[in-house]
Amino acid sequence: MIFRAAVYEDEFAKSHGVIEVMAHFKLLSEPEVSSSFVRKRFNNSSVRYETIQESSGFEDGELGMIVSAANDFLSTAVEPRCLDLGCGSGLVATRIEKKYKSLVGVDLSEKMLEIAEGKGVYTELHCDDIQDYLAAEVKIFDLIYAC
Repeated sequence: MIFRAAVYEDEFAKSHGVIEVMAHFKLLSEPEVSSSFVRKRFNNSSVRYETIQESSGFEDGELGMIVSAANDFLSTAVEPRCLDLGCGSGLVATRIEKKYKSLVGVDLSEKMLEIAEGKGVYTELHCDDIQDYLAAEVKIFDLIYAC
């Protein structure tokens, strides 16, 4: 029991997936994914992320439904302000119609944000935890999506 409680505070466990593995095997009562683990995971996969997603046919699944719903909204809205939570490399944002006043992207992975910046679709990019960003942000958005 002491070990299980201490693992949440252990820096190695937070950044190397120990908590996630223990949660998977139901060895923790409150499974959570650490920000440092997510950042490391997506920084490491940033180079091949889009190739993997595109080859999996992501547009036929839930992500495709989000793109479709966002484009339906954008077709009727007047210069909306949009927020892309967990924007990653901008894979979804490049499929969103550019009928918005602004498109803000938030992601934990610096390397994914570098790729997103190169696409030129975002008016702002923030390297931050989604919950931290939302707690501090005062702007009002007309469309918020997370893929």
